[in-house]
Formats: sequence, structure tokens, C-alpha cells
Amino acid sequence: MIQGAGGFTLGSLTGSANKLTLSGLNTYTGPTTVQAGTLAVTQGIKNDAALSISSGAKAMIPEATPNTYIPPTDYPSGTNATYSKVSSVTISGTGVLDLGNSDMAVDYTGASPLDDIKNYLVAGFNGGGWDGTGGIITNTLNANNANQLDPAIFGIGYAENDGSLPVLYGDGTTDPLYFGIAVDTTTVMMKFTWVGDLNIDGFVDFQDLSVFNTNYDNGASSGRYWFEGDFNYDGFIDFQDLSLFNTNYDPSKPSLPEPAMGALGLISLGLLPRRARQSRNRNSL
Repeated sequence: MIQGAGGFTLGSLTGSANKLTLSGLNTYTGPTTVQAGTLAVTQGIKNDAALSISSGAKAMIPEATPNTYIPPTDYPSGTNATYSKVSSVTISGTGVLDLGNSDMAVDYTGASPLDDIKNYLVAGFNGGGWDGTGGIITNTLNANNANQLDPAIFGIGYAENDGSLPVLYGDGTTDPLYFGIAVDTTTVMMKFTWVGDLNIDGFVDFQDLSVFNTNYDNGASSGRYWFEGDFNYDGFIDFQDLSLFNTNYDPSKPSLPEPAMGALGLISLGLLPRRARQSRNRNSL
């Protein structure tokens, strides 16, 4: 466990493992910088400060149990306890951030990092293998993992808490929390979830169906996002996404992981605060 007001920098490591594991709940408040080797943070990075990963280096949140998929009893729901919250994510070259089956919130100041995060995910997704040599990956779905789960069923959804979602999550300090994370309107969230979960609430239900049907244009427009219906990270909402959504649509699926009961109750009753969706000029015909 590392405590204090300073940051944490991982420089060079020696030995065959070339890896440092922080297994406790770390409370340092400065930036996290991974310059070489692999930094594994079992309880997630919760310093609400910058995360920087140099080319050739890796930061990872190891998979949290449960991490198997044997329906109808076992689901890779992980746990809210392993979430990460940072103020920025910078990944250079072949640097890698492995989120496993955990969530991350990027509570930014200034310009939104939404497009950067999207590009990191595109690089990590690498056409479907989640084995990219740079960007954001998930070992849970990595093609090189002997226990790989199906990337046509699970993925890393992402969205901004700025009115793009049907539900606005809190103001950074008050409920409703986002799966245990205090977020505000300048936060981009990433979530290990079902493919088809547009609003990254852990379910694939009628809310997702409604949004997908509204946005589906069979690939006529580019620059699209997961929260609009682009599940294969290619920037389009086309027949491939329609097929993925139809395959995964099932309101009876459990949430990944189960949200706090207070928030779940509000979601089911439709009582969470809502904002009119802000127009975006990111899509081009």
C-alpha cells in the first residue's frame, strides 16, 4: 500500500517478471506514471490524478472474481471495489492499459478526452481480439488468454456523463454514484459490460433498444460511439452492430456488476435526474 500526497512513478524493473503488484488500497494523491515494465494495481487506481503510460509499459487492473461465464449461474461481474478514478489517461506508442473486468472513470478538467479514449479502445480492440499492442485492452477478452471470454458478448462500453445518457449520475459528491464511483458532468466512464449495453448501466434492455433503433443508419454516418450503438469500435452503426445487438438483447441478463440498490431502484422507477441530450458535432456524413 502506498500513501501520501505525492505521486507514484514506476521506472525500470529487473527480473524475468518485470512486474510490480500493488495489492492493497493505495491512497496516494499524485499522478501515476508507468515508464517501464508492468504495474498491476489489484484494487484499482483511485487517486483521481493523471495516469501516464509510456511506450512499451503497461498498467493493469487484474481480473476480479467472479470472472467466468457459465450461464445461468456464473457471470464475469467482478466487483465495484476494483474501480479506478483518474483525472486523465495518456498512453504513448505501445503503452497498454488493461482494465480486466473493472470500470474506470476519467474525471477531467478542460477539453473532453472522449475521442482519445475511443481511439485507445479502437487500438486495444484490434479488430476483435482485444490484443492490441497499444491502447486500452481487457485481458478478460484477450485472444491470447487461455480463458478468454467471447468478445461478441462482452466489451468495454464508454460514455460521457454530460447528458449523452438517459441517466445523469450525480454531481461528483452526491448520489446516484456510478457503480460506486462519484462522477460529475465532466467525467468519461468506461465499463466492462455486455455488448449492447449502450447506456453502460450493466443491462441490455428497452432503454438500449430505444436508443439503438433511433441511431441505426446502416453505416451512413461515421464517427459514431459505443453509447450510440457502435459495438465493434469502427465508427459506424451498421448491420454488424445490429447483429451484435440482436444477439445480446435480453432484459433478464444480470447487471455487471449489480449496482447499489438505491441507484437500481431509481433506475427502475425512472426517477434519476435527466438532461436533454446535448447535440454533438462529432459525426460526419
